[in-house]
Amino acid sequence: MTNYLISYDITDDKLRNKIAKTLKAKACRRLQKSLFLAPAFKQAEIRALERALNQILQSTRRADSDSILCWPASNPQLANMLWAVNALFFDKIITDPDFLIA
Repeated sequence: MTNYLISYDITDDKLRNKIAKTLKAKACRRLQKSLFLAPAFKQAEIRALERALNQILQSTRRADSDSILCWPASNPQLANMLWAVNALFFDKIITDPDFLIA
């Protein structure tokens, strides 16, 4: 299982909210307004999420510049990346499924 960081740049409010709701519904955790963590996802889970997000994007009129990016991130990589927060914050992101930043 692998952690994934998912970020999006969506111009339309309605579409952006739909993407965020889908990510939350699929057990992704919001780190920032347009950045989510998909913690310890299996390959099948991340592919299913990719299909769901692509379906939303394909069914909606969107700007050419709209994008969603997803990349793998190990726990050590996340720990090194989260330099502007304390260790307790990082631990909660990884271990507490109810810990979300609104």
